[in-house]
Amino acid sequence: MYRIKCLVVLLIIHGTSAAQVDVGYIQYLSSQKLSTEHRQYLAHCAASTSPDTLLYFQLKYQLQYRNSEEFHKLQPSQSPLFMNDSAALLLTGLWVLEDVYQSRLEPSQWLVSSRFQSVRQLGHVMATGMQHGKLESMQQWPSEMSDSWSALQAYSSKKPWKAALLSTIIPGSGKIYAQRSRVAWMGMIGLTLFGAQSVEAYRKLGIKHPLTIGNMAVFGIFYGGNICGSARTVKSRRTELRNKFYKDASFYYRRLHRPLLY
Repeated sequence: MYRIKCLVVLLIIHGTSAAQVDVGYIQYLSSQKLSTEHRQYLAHCAASTSPDTLLYFQLKYQLQYRNSEEFHKLQPSQSPLFMNDSAALLLTGLWVLEDVYQSRLEPSQWLVSSRFQSVRQLGHVMATGMQHGKLESMQQWPSEMSDSWSALQAYSSKKPWKAALLSTIIPGSGKIYAQRSRVAWMGMIGLTLFGAQSVEAYRKLGIKHPLTIGNMAVFGIFYGGNICGSARTVKSRRTELRNKFYKDASFYYRRLHRPLLY
C-alpha cells in the first residue's frame, strides 16, 4: 500500500514543474524505509535541484541505508549543507565507528575538523584509536569509555618487534608479552616436544636420515611461525582494544544524543 501511494505521488510530481526537493515526501519515504522509491525520487529531482542540495540528500540517503562505498564516493566533506548538519555528521561518525569495530572499514579523521562539539569528540575518538600517543590532551573520557581507553593506553607501549625478539630467544615468551598466555604455553609445549623429537632422531639416526630431516623441518616451521605469530598477536590485540574503545564510544554517544536523520 505504501509503495502504491509513493508511485501515485511520484506520478503527480512528474506531471508538475516542481523545482525543489519535497523534504516532507523524503521524510515519509525515509520513515517507511522505501529505499527504491527514495532513490528514484532523488534521481527525478536531479535536473531541477542545485548540485549541493542534491548532494546533501544523496548523502543522507546513503547514510540511512549504510552504503559505505557510495557514501564515501560522494565526498561528504565537499557538501557545505552536509557539513553544517550536526545530526547527519554525528550519525556518520557513529556509523564509521560501528563499521570500524566490526572490521568493515578503516577509521578516518575528517570529522575532527567539524565545528560541532559532539562531532569533534567522535573525531577525536577515531583519531585517538589510530594514534593515541599524539592526543595526550584527550585522555579524560566519560566513565563509560575510560576502562577501554585505559586498557588501550596501557597496551600502547608493547611493540611487535619486542614480541618477535622474545619468541626468538625463548619460544612462547613473545605471546606472554602480548598477553596471550594460554596460546603461549600451548606453543611452548608443542615446540619443546618437536625439539626433543628432533634431537632424539639426530642422536639415534644421524643428521642425514629422512626422519631427522623431517622433524627438523617441522620444528623450523613452527619456530618461525611462533616468532611471526608473536608479532602479529601484538598488532591484533592492539586492534581489539582499539575496537573495544570505539564500540564503547559508539554506545555512549548514541545514548547521549539520539540524533535524527530527518
